[in-house]
Amino acid sequence: MKRPQATTILLLLAAALLLPASAMGQATQTFRVQFNFSNPGARSLALGGAFIGLADDATAAYTNPAGLTNLSRPEVSAEGRRWGYTEIYPSRGHAFGQLVQGFPGSFDDTEGIVNGQSKDSVNGLAFLSYVYPHKNWSLGFYRQELANFEANVQTDGPFFNANVGTMPVIFRFFPTQARADLKIVNYGLSGAYRLNDRFSIGLGLSEYDFSLNVRTQAFGFVNNPGPTVPGGILGVPNFSPANLLFTDRQKGTGTALSGSLGLLFKVTPNWSLGAVYRQKARFDTTETISTSSTVMKSKFTVPEVYGFGTAFKPTDQLTVTADLNRIRYSQTSRPAPNVRADDGDEFHYGLEYVLLKLKYPLSFRLGAWHDPDHQPSYRGLPDDTFAQRGFAVLFPAGQDYWHYSGGLGFVFGERFQVDAAVDISKLVDTFSLSSVFRF
Repeated sequence: MKRPQATTILLLLAAALLLPASAMGQATQTFRVQFNFSNPGARSLALGGAFIGLADDATAAYTNPAGLTNLSRPEVSAEGRRWGYTEIYPSRGHAFGQLVQGFPGSFDDTEGIVNGQSKDSVNGLAFLSYVYPHKNWSLGFYRQELANFEANVQTDGPFFNANVGTMPVIFRFFPTQARADLKIVNYGLSGAYRLNDRFSIGLGLSEYDFSLNVRTQAFGFVNNPGPTVPGGILGVPNFSPANLLFTDRQKGTGTALSGSLGLLFKVTPNWSLGAVYRQKARFDTTETISTSSTVMKSKFTVPEVYGFGTAFKPTDQLTVTADLNRIRYSQTSRPAPNVRADDGDEFHYGLEYVLLKLKYPLSFRLGAWHDPDHQPSYRGLPDDTFAQRGFAVLFPAGQDYWHYSGGLGFVFGERFQVDAAVDISKLVDTFSLSSVFRF
């Protein structure tokens, strides 16, 4: 774009003044929030999360309540997990136009958007349950961490071209530093009843305890330095406190009730089918910007889930499992016009082989599952206006990923079992250690 240098600087500064009201209000959209929809327990994790049709231990209280009728004696189950999260986000570069010319040392030196990447990890008591079976019915109580997510990102401020009226303008997003903390703990009660030798039904009631805290700091051009010096309109970002322009905070706490339904059908003694449905849950959040007294209110949604699974035991040593989960990510909030997330279909596969002749039987497990893209992304055809092109830069489409898992399990007599597992993917790595004690 060939424009006089002075005009270019003024137009870039105009972008800085316009941006907070139109693009920075959705702070949480900087993050790809990760729910722990994968079924609890190290055994399930090693099987790629494919456990709906099997559901034969205390984790069935969440995974498929109908599976509680598989248990013949009381069980206590506990699991600890470590999650490693990788955040990928638009950080720098120039979209929808040419680089700014005529300024030696300009930070606007890369065509196309360049993603940034950050890594964070958390530990947690992922699952704890107690199941009491009695003849044809069973009860289960559990605590599950549906989300235990932390992330820290730092963006350098991408550039993009757009029009204001008929005038072509070069915009730059503010460089930002942001942190998100999300925790959702699910306290549940599940019950199951065996209708006959083949068919069981289960119901569950959950109370979700929700906590969200997101802080985004935007760094502008407060001291009006030269265009290409640190903190300048074309310079490298200046993250010093003196250059802080505003702080965006989004918070939410509260509880919500949700129900679940599970079914289990034993086609043959070696082959079973399962299904589960979990209702969505919604929570109130508020958002404030330090330069404004306005309080913006919105909803945070845990989407509903439909799951179907099967388990087949061709021999006493071998078990094959497969699940299909449909997650209604489209029910989550839409941060801007033409920005939304699609529903996702997860395909889970697992294989377990048990060495039964050992003093303490040893299980080897492998699994894989397909994690569809579910981040909110811009779905329109970006015209040449500031808002539409800005949303297209802020909310790019994500990718589908595969998770690969494996683990071991040891059974000590009839009462005690220990399992370990790992699940690896590009965005989330999960390590799990769990145990089951039978009375």
